[in-house]
Amino acid sequence: MRSNRSSHWTIVFAPCLLVACTIVEMREDNERRAQRVRTTELQLEQETRTQTQLQAERQRLLDDLQSRELTFNELESRLAELQRLNAASLAATQEQQRQKAARERQLSEASRQVKDLRPDSTLPQAAKAERLDAARRKLRKTLELLADT
Repeated sequence: MRSNRSSHWTIVFAPCLLVACTIVEMREDNERRAQRVRTTELQLEQETRTQTQLQAERQRLLDDLQSRELTFNELESRLAELQRLNAASLAATQEQQRQKAARERQLSEASRQVKDLRPDSTLPQAAKAERLDAARRKLRKTLELLADT
């Protein structure tokens, strides 16, 4: 009779144990998913901050180009900062990767233009000023294109 009672309790509690195990597995799965969501949210927040910094720096440089004279060193420094921010930005989708690559090409081209126009010490002051002004105009156009990406 004892064996029969034992079998009976086994039959009654076995499904309960399986249900309990399933519930524990479901909880663990939910916790893993919640952690992935938190991680994704943090990445999104970081990307948003980086994009905001990139756009603010772009706008600040554009405003400076329109309102005051920047030296070649300042232009190079600002472009380097824009490149750093662009490199730090995440690109999860193919469209984001395409935009990031396009920004990188535009920024590299602008940096190259500024370096190519760096004043030659043998040039007269008027020629140096003219080259710097040309670099500012080209950079302004590049920055306006960046706003579209």
